[in-house]
Amino acid sequence: MSTNYTGQDRGDKKNYQQYLEAMDAISVEKVASASVFFEPKKDNTIVDVGMASGTSTAILARLFPEMKIIGVDINPKMVQIAQDTYNYPNLSFREDDGEKLRTFSENSVNGFFNCSAIHHITSYNGYDANRALNTLRRQVELLKDKGVLIIRDFVKPKEQEVIIELSSIHKPGRPNDAELFIQFAQTARSLASANERGFPIQEINTAKKDIRRFWAFYTDVTEFIRRKDYYANWDIELQEEYGYFTQEEFEEIFRELGLRIILSSPIYNQWIINNRYKNQFAIYDLYGKEIGFPPTNYLIAGEKILGGKQIQLIRHLPLIEESFLHFSSYLNLKTKKIYDVVERPNNVLDIIPFYKYENGFTILAKHGYP
Repeated sequence: MSTNYTGQDRGDKKNYQQYLEAMDAISVEKVASASVFFEPKKDNTIVDVGMASGTSTAILARLFPEMKIIGVDINPKMVQIAQDTYNYPNLSFREDDGEKLRTFSENSVNGFFNCSAIHHITSYNGYDANRALNTLRRQVELLKDKGVLIIRDFVKPKEQEVIIELSSIHKPGRPNDAELFIQFAQTARSLASANERGFPIQEINTAKKDIRRFWAFYTDVTEFIRRKDYYANWDIELQEEYGYFTQEEFEEIFRELGLRIILSSPIYNQWIINNRYKNQFAIYDLYGKEIGFPPTNYLIAGEKILGGKQIQLIRHLPLIEESFLHFSSYLNLKTKKIYDVVERPNNVLDIIPFYKYENGFTILAKHGYP
């Protein structure tokens, strides 16, 4: 395994089993969300990048028994676990770097499945989003015409400043959520140099009982809430940065690489929302409006189109051919001054309450058009 990735080593077999059991619990849901985009054609080749235990890869092999399914992982321990666990005639596992994929040749793959894999590539290579771009560019090179590239991973939210409210109620065996957020703000991106770790926050006073409020950037808040319940593996969680592209950036990169976007959609895992988000925290914009929960995951699928030609349908509001208001200008022939007048097409009754005094008047209230 490349020295860049040794930090994510889970240690002994027991630790790997605990980690993989949590990963495998939702493997069926992950594969179900992606498998619909693969063409079930005999002898097609599908590659599962960063396959971990190989469970998702094995599910693909059972779904498509006439297709060649290959799982790749840079961690030799993962590859060995997968080989010892699953044995189907159309299934194989190999050690390879998900960014470079040197064991494959160009124009040889019909589909790539990247499930929670690419954020490991960026995290263990200096938190460099360009490594994600390299990964996608390489996969497009390996894809055949009309091959499909699928990513199911995390998505960065649009940047903005927010207020987050977190519980300060004691939790046995670990810091409460507010304390953990403060720690995370100091130690996030733990593989970076000391001056690049963490992020800025500012605590704000609140009268709410058992609540602490913080002012921070939405991307940093999202990174925290997505991992706050993984305290058992906290040191490894600190190494990873989940988000590397926004949805708009994903879509732009797919188009630049010649991929026709089939689907681009955030995912809201209802179990996570009900059990880890609801009544656990609240996020507000700087005007005090609650903005809801960020997506738990994200799914994008693209088809390789030679020549880069595609048709894109964009939904928009109907265009108004004629403005509701009428605009006109008038020239005073004596003074040469121009007066602009905006008028409404229908007769209306204006009610304007005002207070008159010696030198003028003050309008007390108005609404809509002046």
